[in-house]
Amino acid sequence: ENVISGKINEELIEENADYVARIKSKGFLSLREAMVDASSGDTIYVFRSTTDTTANSQVDAKDLNVIIESGVTVDLGSKNISFYSEKNGAINNYELTISEGAQLKAANIYVRGNMEIKGTGNIEVSGTVGQNSLAPYGYLTIGALKIHRAGTSASTTVGAITAQTDGVVTLNGTTVSSDLNYAVYAASNNAKIIINGGSYISYASNPSCSSTICIKKNTSNLIIDGNPTIIFEGEDGRSIQVTAGTATIKSGIFVAPGNDGTEVIYAGGTGAKIYISGGDFSNNSDNKKFLLNKLDSAKDKAIIEITGGTFHGFNPANNEADGVSTNYVSTGYSANETATGSNVWVVSKD
Repeated sequence: ENVISGKINEELIEENADYVARIKSKGFLSLREAMVDASSGDTIYVFRSTTDTTANSQVDAKDLNVIIESGVTVDLGSKNISFYSEKNGAINNYELTISEGAQLKAANIYVRGNMEIKGTGNIEVSGTVGQNSLAPYGYLTIGALKIHRAGTSASTTVGAITAQTDGVVTLNGTTVSSDLNYAVYAASNNAKIIINGGSYISYASNPSCSSTICIKKNTSNLIIDGNPTIIFEGEDGRSIQVTAGTATIKSGIFVAPGNDGTEVIYAGGTGAKIYISGGDFSNNSDNKKFLLNKLDSAKDKAIIEITGGTFHGFNPANNEADGVSTNYVSTGYSANETATGSNVWVVSKD
């Protein structure tokens, strides 16, 4: 298939040296032109690097595949690329493959419908204030790609990946990083984030929700498993913040910076519910008494319940986070020191 594809690409380049993409054996000067021309069920191959900052790219076809071939960079600058049709009301299915060594750069990538992003390449988004970077409104599944949110314009609404209303994001071994704000963010009703492994890191804090992963609505959900690494490396922030909604943490490595008293897991509002059954939790501060913590004004209503996990320098069954003798461990479970004086605590069933 690669040989046949390569031969078609070569023939098109001979026909027009400026062609960068094709549908079957028809050549196009940009991905945007190919998306406009595409019919339902087509596959667009991008076989040469291209920069197209003249207009946003939107597809009107449903059930479309886009393949960015190995080593190819598609640079849309400050323009967006959108996978949804305004001409039909059906739920569309899309597949985007970023091959090894390939890269897609855009301000925002919008998905309405169902999409799977495959491959091992890179995506860079740079959405600014009022925009949402990689923003799914339907079901979005992402594999072992690298996704980076670049830029210098801070915003309370921008993450590298921002799940929208009713959007479901599944991350399977994905690497996500953000120069500003969140790596993954759910601030809309019924948004759901499922993390199965991977690596997630944020380098800058945000006054609204200073964390690598943030959820903010009562009907939002976060599920973490597959032993991911979730780190905040900014000046002052957390691995996970739940202002409202439900977070279920089953495994993973969670690290916050060395600032005095930095929380790793934070319940930041009365509607926050956090359930921990596994994982390794630490910060790089000498003060670990707020490793897990609740907003003071929400401590009587927010929920942190622990049935498993390893906690460094913090006894989840007897700490000062919400006052003397705070106990986050569920009934029927206990926290035990790994060795006398180690100050490393493991929660297990009695």
